[in-house]
Amino acid sequence: MRLRTALLATLLASVAGGFASADARADDDGGTPLASVQVNVLKTFPNLPADAPQGVWYGLPAGKGHGTGCGLILRGDKTIVPLVEPGEDGEWPSCMGVTDATTFDWHGRPVYVYRYLQRDTRADTYTYDAFVRVVKGGIEGMAELKPDDEPPRLSLTKAAAWAKASLAAVEIGAAGFAPSTRDTLLADRGFLVVGRSAATGSCRIVVARLAAGAPLAPPPAGCKSILATTSLSTPQSDWLLAMTEGADGRPQVRVFELGASSAREASDIELKLAPVAAGGKVLAVKAELKRLLEK
Repeated sequence: MRLRTALLATLLASVAGGFASADARADDDGGTPLASVQVNVLKTFPNLPADAPQGVWYGLPAGKGHGTGCGLILRGDKTIVPLVEPGEDGEWPSCMGVTDATTFDWHGRPVYVYRYLQRDTRADTYTYDAFVRVVKGGIEGMAELKPDDEPPRLSLTKAAAWAKASLAAVEIGAAGFAPSTRDTLLADRGFLVVGRSAATGSCRIVVARLAAGAPLAPPPAGCKSILATTSLSTPQSDWLLAMTEGADGRPQVRVFELGASSAREASDIELKLAPVAAGGKVLAVKAELKRLLEK
């Protein structure tokens, strides 16, 4: 069984904010004093802003065990917000480093995704992602996200897409639309979330890029059910498709293109796909989209 010691979605009331290790090797502010550990790596990531938290990989003082910890620290700060710290035996779990990081925009503010390796035994090492943002008090975890719900084996960019899609799903849920986890689409450039309101008999679709910019959120349309979703990636764009059963019982398709610098609903493509979509077979629609793009 995987042992996850970092409480990744817990907001602390302390000044430092952020994560807390399940083991009490932190100071009263919920962090690890930088001067109390032997820093192995203080790592910045070229794709993050200069003021983003740095990844820290550190060892305990001599005689305290051979396990290593890792965490995040703001430039100029003296307290590490821990992701993983060794347990009472000073050995397990042990962090093998913060290996990569990326970011996405959420309502005009950056959210940072840090990937790290946690070793629970000599034979068992697992990959985890931490989702944080910088606030006035320091670093805080995204309480709206539940990292244990993250699908396994996602690339880092798709982990960011999952996180942003999850946040969007919370919002459409609050608006009365039950988001369909099964039909959520994750892509390297963004995501698609679709939900249905039984009360109004309508569906709502939200599509957004990971980068800054307003999401595409067409007005809710009448639909009896969500039929399927699918995606198709090309070097230039990610194409996200949602098929629903219209209020008249007929299948209909919505098509969205996420490009390198913009997003759009591809109404021109929707018209061309409509005859195939009428058959209600999403794989046939995807095949026709591929044919159109290769012309």
